[in-house]
Amino acid sequence: MFNDWPDRAAKVLWHNFPKRMLPGEKRTVTIVVRNEGDAMWSAKDNFKFGEKEFLDKPMFGNGRYYLDDTQDDIPSTAAFFAAE
Repeated sequence: MFNDWPDRAAKVLWHNFPKRMLPGEKRTVTIVVRNEGDAMWSAKDNFKFGEKEFLDKPMFGNGRYYLDDTQDDIPSTAAFFAAE
């Protein structure tokens, strides 16, 4: 056990989402997320980043983004991913 938090605890450390967008406008954003739980994030374990719930269709891009274990890992601090 690494800490007292749940296995899948995470915290958004930084993002560059625009404050406003026009209908139909597309932007690429970056989000920095820190794994604060006990579980390691890896593609081999089918971990993905994205929207928490799907009601009809995803609001952002594909909805879920697979990790790339060869480039997304920043040891012990954060993982980066970009969404459109």
